[in-house]
Amino acid sequence: MYSLYQVTNLINSKYYIGVHVCGVQCARHTSCLYMGSGTAVKAAIQKYGKENFRRDMLAETLDEKFAFQLEAAVVTQ
Repeated sequence: MYSLYQVTNLINSKYYIGVHVCGVQCARHTSCLYMGSGTAVKAAIQKYGKENFRRDMLAETLDEKFAFQLEAAVVTQ
């Protein structure tokens, strides 16, 4: 399962969009702990604290190529 998600900083409203590969239970679980692996999002989480971030599921798919196409389309917007 591939999930397209958005992590939002609740303090400054900046956000990160990414794709995460996980099992069905993780993708459907609203409290999935994965917040991204990019250096910018990791640094922001360390600076502001994980409690100041919200993770929202934007889409789910079984198709890897489609997941990354969705990510590109959302980021481009």
